[in-house]
Amino acid sequence: MRIYLAGPDVFHPDAEALGAEKKAICAELGLEGVFPLDELVPPGTMDPRRHGLAIAAKDMRLLRSCDAALVNLTPYLGPSMDAGTAVELGLLCALGRPVFGYSADPRPFETRAAAALPGPDWRAERFGLCDNLMVEGAIAATGGRALFPEAPLPFEDTGPFRMAAAALAFHLA
Repeated sequence: MRIYLAGPDVFHPDAEALGAEKKAICAELGLEGVFPLDELVPPGTMDPRRHGLAIAAKDMRLLRSCDAALVNLTPYLGPSMDAGTAVELGLLCALGRPVFGYSADPRPFETRAAAALPGPDWRAERFGLCDNLMVEGAIAATGGRALFPEAPLPFEDTGPFRMAAAALAFHLA
């Protein structure tokens, strides 16, 4: 089964190595990991906007070619998950693909978001979920779940990914 590996991993300084490690973990479990950087869209003669849209189209095509997904929910550029990954999660949910999420940060969204609130009268959701309620709600709607370590880990730690990949493999068996 082809498994789309969604997340901000593509922005990591060692993105190719991180993607290769996650694909190897998938292979150990009998899954074929599909990392967004498996296919590149060279800029060529495109302006930056067209290049970005071409990458988005390529990623959505790759995503549609997969049977399920593992989604990195680790906060990126703030207290919440990567915005592009959230779009991919929504598309996966709409396509009815099983999705299992994981994060290197086990703290609930409200804890992480507290410092980013725009003022003292604002508050974050208080449900003890990993992110906005729609994130875990979308994952649950696909039959999946989100897995987290007991304590925060470095972004590169593949332990949470391995837990989610094993749970997905069991789910698909």
